[in-house]
Amino acid sequence: MAGDFTIRQLTYFVELARSGSLREASGRLHISESALASSLTELETALDVQLCIRRKGHGIVVTPAGRALAGRARSLVNEAHALAAELSASTGMLSGAVRLGSTAGLAPIMLPPLVERFAVEHPAVRVGLEVDGQSALVDALLDGRLDLAFCFRSQLPDSIQTRELFPTTAFVILPAEHRLAANEAISLGELVDEPLVMTDTAQSAQRTLEIFSAVGLTPRVAFRAPSLELTRSLVARGIGYSLQILRSPGDVSYEGLPLAVRPLAPAPPEDSVVVAWPAAMRPSATAAAAIEIALAARTPERAFTAA
Repeated sequence: MAGDFTIRQLTYFVELARSGSLREASGRLHISESALASSLTELETALDVQLCIRRKGHGIVVTPAGRALAGRARSLVNEAHALAAELSASTGMLSGAVRLGSTAGLAPIMLPPLVERFAVEHPAVRVGLEVDGQSALVDALLDGRLDLAFCFRSQLPDSIQTRELFPTTAFVILPAEHRLAANEAISLGELVDEPLVMTDTAQSAQRTLEIFSAVGLTPRVAFRAPSLELTRSLVARGIGYSLQILRSPGDVSYEGLPLAVRPLAPAPPEDSVVVAWPAAMRPSATAAAAIEIALAARTPERAFTAA
C-alpha cells in the first residue's frame, strides 16, 4: 500500500523526469543533488515502486512506472499550484509561482516589466523564466512546464489560446553610411544582391525567407548570427544588411555604433506578438495577473514598431 508523499516530492520528480539528470534538475530547482536524490528515494519508498534507474556518470533512466507517474504528477502539481494561487487571490494576496516563457527576441521587452511588477505588487509570487524557440515554448505550454509564453501568432496550433499584445511588421537594418540609408523606404530588390546577415533563430530565419519568397526573390545569405544583438553589431560594422522582426528602442548596435532602420516597400504582411497558454487550461490566478500586466504594459501605441 502506498504511503504518504508530498507535492514537493512530486514537483522534484517531474523536473527530474523531464531533464533526465540529477545535476540539471537540481540546478533548475535550486537544491543540492543529494537533496534531490533523497526526495526521489522517499517518493519511491512511499509509492513502493522504482521510478528511476540511477546510472553513475550517465544520468538517470525513468522506468515505465516513472513515465506513467510523471504525466499524472505534472497535472497534480499544476492543480496544487493553481489552488494555492486561487486561495491567496481570494484574500487579495497572490502567492505561489508563475512560469513565463518567451522567444529570445521578445524576452528583453516582455519579461523585465513582468518581473518588476510581480516583485512590487505580488512579492510572494515566485517568477520562473524560460527563453526558447517558439515550437519548444508550445511544447512546454502543452505539457505544463510553462503557464504563459510570449511569442508570435503565426504558426501557433489550435491547442493554444492567445491574447494579442501588439501588431508587428518587418524592417530593414543597414549600416548608417549605407547608400540607401537616406531613403524613406527600401525594396528588397534594391538589396537582394548584397550580403544578408540573417538572425539564425527559427522564427526570424523563417520569417525572413518568407518575406523574400513572397516577392519572388532569394537573398544572398552571407552570415548567420545566433542572436539579434550580434546581427545588429555585424550590420553596424558594414558586414551586410538584415531584416528585423523585432525593433530595438534605439537605432544603435550593442557596441554603440549607429544603424539605419527603414520600412520595407511594399510592406510585408503583419504578424502579432501574443501572450499564449493552453486552450484546454484556465490560467491560474498568478498567470491571469501576468496576462493583465502584459496587456497594460504592451499596448500597440507603446510597442516597438517592428517585430
